[in-house]
Amino acid sequence: MGPMKQDPPPRPSPTRGEGESSPATREGESGRWTGFFCALGVAAVTAFVFWPALANGFVWDDQALLVGNQGFRGFGPRQWAWMFAAPRFAQYHPLTWLTFAADWRLYGMDPRGFHLTSVLLHAANAALLFLLADRLLALGVAAEAPERRRKAAWGAAFAALAFALSPLRVESVAWLTERRGLLASSFLLASTLAYVRGCREDPGRCAAPWLVLSLNCFAFALLSKAVAVTLPGVLLLIDFYPLRRPLSSRRVWLEKLPYLALALPFALLAPLAQARGGAMEPLSAYGLAARSGQAVYGVGFYLRKALVPWPLLPLYRFPDASLALGLQTAAAGLVAAAITLAAASSWKRRPALLAAWGSFLVLLVPLLGFFQSGPHYVAERYTYLPCMGLSVLAGAAVASAGRKSRPGVVVLAAVYLAGLAALTRRQVPVWRDPVALWTHVVGADPRSHLAQNNLCAALRDARRPEEAVGHCQAALRLAPAYAGAHCNMANLLSDQDRLADAVAEYRVALRLDPDDPVAHNGLGHVLYRKRLLPPARAEFEQALSEDPDYALAHANLGAVLSDQGLASDAKREFDAAIALAPGDAGAHFDLGNLHLAARRLDDAAREYREAIRLDAGHARARVNLGLILAGQGRLDEAAAEYRAALLQRPDFADVYNNLGIVLFRQGRRREAIESFERAVALNPSYADAKFNLERARRLSR
Repeated sequence: MGPMKQDPPPRPSPTRGEGESSPATREGESGRWTGFFCALGVAAVTAFVFWPALANGFVWDDQALLVGNQGFRGFGPRQWAWMFAAPRFAQYHPLTWLTFAADWRLYGMDPRGFHLTSVLLHAANAALLFLLADRLLALGVAAEAPERRRKAAWGAAFAALAFALSPLRVESVAWLTERRGLLASSFLLASTLAYVRGCREDPGRCAAPWLVLSLNCFAFALLSKAVAVTLPGVLLLIDFYPLRRPLSSRRVWLEKLPYLALALPFALLAPLAQARGGAMEPLSAYGLAARSGQAVYGVGFYLRKALVPWPLLPLYRFPDASLALGLQTAAAGLVAAAITLAAASSWKRRPALLAAWGSFLVLLVPLLGFFQSGPHYVAERYTYLPCMGLSVLAGAAVASAGRKSRPGVVVLAAVYLAGLAALTRRQVPVWRDPVALWTHVVGADPRSHLAQNNLCAALRDARRPEEAVGHCQAALRLAPAYAGAHCNMANLLSDQDRLADAVAEYRVALRLDPDDPVAHNGLGHVLYRKRLLPPARAEFEQALSEDPDYALAHANLGAVLSDQGLASDAKREFDAAIALAPGDAGAHFDLGNLHLAARRLDDAAREYREAIRLDAGHARARVNLGLILAGQGRLDEAAAEYRAALLQRPDFADVYNNLGIVLFRQGRRREAIESFERAVALNPSYADAKFNLERARRLSR
């Protein structure tokens, strides 16, 4: 037997000095910094593409939620209670209101500041999606082929940019009302990141600190928008792939119980809030079969838009029942069933397909019409969360490209992303202002009575009444029983001083919708102009019974009470209007008139100055303030107010007369005569101006 072989003596390991790191550690640190800078780059590109949104204004629901709403403006106890105590505008999203409050504190009501926050939130979401996709692709691709780990970052970058730069995102970013979706997505992405980080090292159990962080982020997402309730289902799909956790494990399911406990109250609250706010269609009016058809159609629509995101429309009305709609719904159902069957049958070979498609469906469930609210059949903003999983799947395909095909894939990916960015830049101006928005919708769908009516209202606000009338008439031709169009037509008739016709239209609107506070207020305003004070008062009181927070109705009721000699009651209504809408110059002006009638001149002057501060073009407030200043002997200030009023109302004969009186008292008789002459030229029957003119001429000889 030969000599026994002995193992060679162990070689001493080289020592590292204190502070040195192993190559693996240095590679990990380098990877983290690379990931950070890649995420920053993705965010920067996203912000650059969406930057033109800062030129947009307030559109659609922004007018009610932001412009006409005082509840969120500030961080005092009253504002906190308003934001957190109950649902507002049929939604409960107090954290979203907090972001609006911060915008208001920083920028006032400048829409550029509000849009800046939304753009930065979307850019942050793009960065978070990159970090999440990078980890998911690393877990999936690296496990199958470790040498592909570096390519996962390229796939993650493509996934994040393909999601973030798509024109499908414009509605969520450029429409400020949808801030809630952006904010909820931020917290959902952060929650998922923390969950993946806590589970990736030990498939059997998620590390407690990371699980707690994930749950906290999930709670914040729910407080931003209730659509976040679907996260537990998405986490189970991630458990399946790429974490490859054993779904037979009891612990995997127990970990989801805290998520479900958080989600359940919001899942119950959301439909209740929408129902109480009048936003949800009752089951009796819109049945289960119709909702199911809408859901099937929606799956096909959202998948199609994810693949080809053009053309786009801010409002997709409910389609008319037709053979074409039935065929489209059937085709959508067949495609969805085929993809589901393919994903389920290949779950072992292509687990990523099942995970991505499953997350797409899970995230769509609350948005498919089962809890239908609003006038839209489908909506592009609903693609925001569901498309993330499909984008990660596309990123996985890019990451898996072979060595020979890699240059071609890179070129194609770059061209695709550039095309998305170009389409997004083209879509952003659609949301510039209400006229631009509804002109776009009417151009794409002229048979939409809602769009025609909304364009009518936008053109009226833009002081283009001739164009507004045509679109209002178009809305009534399309939907003769649409109360909103009758109300808008009444508004236009009132603007034209056709008061009898306006009353008739308001009454038609109220016959169709007896509970509309806007129509009651409009009818009351016309009756007030006709000096029919008791019926006008009844209409304003009815409007307030329907909506106690209707600031304009409070102010109008105050005007009626003032004219009826009920000064204390009128002051109560004006104070209520100002409390609800401190930025309403008209309410301050009306309260100033009440003080002026009671000879409380300092109080009146204070209210007039506030009205002018809020609306520099409020000519009547300047005139009344000028009267007070002239009576106090402050002639230079009075003349300045009169001249400022005339810049806004050059046809205001009374102001020329008042200015002439002040100028005459200052000894500037020639200027006074010219001012009186101007007043008489504007109103030849103006007796006071004629008397003042003759007197000034006689005394100037």
